[in-house]
Amino acid sequence: MEEPAPLGSSSGALTAPQLGCKKSFKNQREFAMDSIYSWKPRSWIVPPELKDPLVRFEIRCDSIIEKNKQGKYITLLICGATGVGKSMFAELFIHKYRKYRQNSKVLVINCSAIPETLLESELFGYDKGAHSTAKEKKLGLFEIVGDGVIVLEELGEINKELQAKLLIAIENRTFIRVGGTTQISLQAQIIATTNVDKDTFRKDFWYRLETFTVPSLYERRYDILYYINHFDPELMGLLTGGVLLALFSYNWPGNVREVEMMCNSIRENIQYAKKNKFLKKNSFEFVVQSFQNQQFGAFFRHNQDVSTFQFDKALGLARKMITKNINVTGIEKLLNEYMLSLNCYNQKFKLGNLKYQNEAEEYTLSYTGDKIAIHQNKFFANIYGGFLIFCYIFIQNSTSNKDILDLDSHFKHSDFEDEDNNIDKILAKELNDKNLIQKKDAQIPDNTNFINFINITKTKLPSLLDNFSYLEEPMQPIIIECLKYLTGITTITNEDMKNIRNLFSRNRDNKFLAAYFEEETLGNDEEVPIVNICIDDLRPLYYETVANATGLRVGKQKKIAEISGRDESTISQELKKYGLNEKFANPNFTPRKRIVILK
Repeated sequence: MEEPAPLGSSSGALTAPQLGCKKSFKNQREFAMDSIYSWKPRSWIVPPELKDPLVRFEIRCDSIIEKNKQGKYITLLICGATGVGKSMFAELFIHKYRKYRQNSKVLVINCSAIPETLLESELFGYDKGAHSTAKEKKLGLFEIVGDGVIVLEELGEINKELQAKLLIAIENRTFIRVGGTTQISLQAQIIATTNVDKDTFRKDFWYRLETFTVPSLYERRYDILYYINHFDPELMGLLTGGVLLALFSYNWPGNVREVEMMCNSIRENIQYAKKNKFLKKNSFEFVVQSFQNQQFGAFFRHNQDVSTFQFDKALGLARKMITKNINVTGIEKLLNEYMLSLNCYNQKFKLGNLKYQNEAEEYTLSYTGDKIAIHQNKFFANIYGGFLIFCYIFIQNSTSNKDILDLDSHFKHSDFEDEDNNIDKILAKELNDKNLIQKKDAQIPDNTNFINFINITKTKLPSLLDNFSYLEEPMQPIIIECLKYLTGITTITNEDMKNIRNLFSRNRDNKFLAAYFEEETLGNDEEVPIVNICIDDLRPLYYETVANATGLRVGKQKKIAEISGRDESTISQELKKYGLNEKFANPNFTPRKRIVILK
């Protein structure tokens, strides 16, 4: 059996014949025709976060194949960003389909690599005399593949005119060769892949497709270490706590393919160092220790065209925090408990110092005899739990399509409003649980709490700022220091944290808090003379301000009347006039306008 490779990676894949590679177009077609029966499945190793999408995809495959048995043909479109591993999901479908139709033909076509003028005739074929070079009839690939599987890679690259013709073929299950008049039955099972959004397709074409989306790597950052460990296990010995934090934080726009290219780049740098004797033999120890940081940094140098990953970004964040008089000691100590660090050069927290091992959980697919191994690594779970806690204390969304270390992907207050606080109490307990702290004499920590933490953050988002009191020492001062950096308010105290909205009311020009509450800052707008303001403009502002201060909702006219010294019926009429009844009736409504009276 060949060496297993992770699903979602194109490394070492045994794929079906493909049109659109390095050979000339003519040779590609001949190669595809010669080897159309030679398709073989590959072995897969699935990182943990890809398990659920895989299980769901398997269910989708079974449903499509079952309908195929009944004579109902469904065209499957596998969507996902570049480098995410769509072709591997296509392989799984083909493997399952060939269990149903044994020895059926398989043909993979890269639509973006075939000239637009030729693609139609390649798919549908042409009759003699269809054009000046059509000296004889030519069978199209739909006809050649018969009742097998044809994979149309990069389907979004075909023009809308061809989409219309393909739509008719999918809808009617028949097609006509170019220049011909005879209806030909379409028996093939079509699956396709694309990295473009639905706006690129004709609407009538898109809604004829059964779509399945493969999640991008930034949505499943836990898998990053598994991919690195697969592509080059020796590199794991090079990763320090600061580099690990940067790896998890980066959004990997090139997905799995970018991870592989980064590994190749680092491997090249290591080989260069060994060849020039900068490294000691059979180790990562540097010959000249005084230049250790510079030499370590040289490992991660790469062409910016390959990747924009920065291995020292966490250290850059730490330096910015220190210059703003933020105490990073508590933050660093917390990260160290999870093998992470703000310092990429800190060799104390280095993955290579651990004797870690993979534990494969074997996941059995529904078809007999075929299994997929899903690898679980306790140390990886430990480290990733630390990354989630980093996101938690800085109020960052761990699945944001941004670099988390930029700290500009923070949650909004509306993400947490009216949520059950029980989840926050549980999470607070997880964060303060002594079992979370790795014992020095333990080689492999018990990762139960880390898995619970991961599941909690996925199931329901915790409202950190509104549940500060649930956190115990030493977590509270860490949270305060993080918020001081995010807001720039250096005088934040425990009392301020008990009511974060009051903190905002005293700092209405704070951009972070304004963004958190999704409201406008007071800013430095030019003052408007009172003579230029209509009284009708002020009334709704006044009512919204009172509502914000007192938490008023619908039916509170009496309270507003008491505060304003006006008649209750008048208040009721004005709330209706300005459309405020509808706003106050919405339990998630937070007034955005304010009147501020300055002494």
